[in-house]
Amino acid sequence: MTKLTPRRRPQKDLPLMEEQPGVTYHDDGTVTTKKGKRMDRRAFEALISHRNTKGRPKGSPDRIPGQVKAMVEQALWELGGVDYLVRQAHKHPVAFLSLLAKLIPTKVDADVTFAEAGELEHILQAGRARVAAMKGKTDGADSVH
Repeated sequence: MTKLTPRRRPQKDLPLMEEQPGVTYHDDGTVTTKKGKRMDRRAFEALISHRNTKGRPKGSPDRIPGQVKAMVEQALWELGGVDYLVRQAHKHPVAFLSLLAKLIPTKVDADVTFAEAGELEHILQAGRARVAAMKGKTDGADSVH
């Protein structure tokens, strides 16, 4: 039994696509891509013609996980909110800490500068003074002891 395969039109009969920005087209029928790779123009056009140009834009959030997150949040509040989470933390500390670990950011964007010991001590003292001043404002106002 022979296998039938569809006949293809020869590539030379296909019309050329319009030129793409950032790509260098050469007279010998080749192109140089943005990454510097040189290849046959027909192969390049076949490669880029299969891209999904109507899909979700890069970086946009998925719709379904957002809906699931909203449902979980609603269920949490119906179960008791923070009080429910505290009870679960006492009953199942491993599961609670696993959940907590997933919520902590894995990447921190911070500028760190190194200071001399004396400068660092001065910064710490200034910070302690600000905290003491803030405590003094709240203790004198509507504090409940």
